[in-house]
Amino acid sequence: KVCSGTAIFILLASEDLTRELYGDAYVSVGNFAPEAFRSAVERAGLAASNEPTRYAIHGLLFESAGSELLIVATDGRRLHRVSLPNAVEVDDVKCVVPTGLLKGVCRALDSSERVIVTTNSRQMVVSNGSALYRMQLLDSRFPDWRAVVPSSSELKVELESGPFRSLLSRVGTMASSDMRVVKLAWR
Repeated sequence: KVCSGTAIFILLASEDLTRELYGDAYVSVGNFAPEAFRSAVERAGLAASNEPTRYAIHGLLFESAGSELLIVATDGRRLHRVSLPNAVEVDDVKCVVPTGLLKGVCRALDSSERVIVTTNSRQMVVSNGSALYRMQLLDSRFPDWRAVVPSSSELKVELESGPFRSLLSRVGTMASSDMRVVKLAWR
């Protein structure tokens, strides 16, 4: 401990400094093919909020359990959930990562090396080949997305994604520009 006037400085041992800077021990979130990881982050990120006042939903929720990673994003009106198969079995992990930062990391990924993701209580680390990207987690509570998504339904519809996406795009051009909501009715 060093005191100078009203200032007090506490000197930390190297292991204490590392823990203070980087948090607890890291746990595995998963091991992914780079293109699959990049695509999942981009697809889920389409629904992430861009409004700085909505801090709790300004990131991507990573939920990992077993051999699957769920990446969830919402802006309060729409919700995207993308499932990504995991190459390794992992314990339950839940964290919120800044969307823009993770998208930037995805653009820099080497396509020839697998993506290894680990996290602790403060940070997420994405490693890819010799590159290592470390980012702070958001200190926010992501909304309980399972409460708004029905667990089962009597109605099951199978569609080809290409023609359906094209149809939604055409109909969406006539929707109001502020909400862009399209109501689906099944007969």
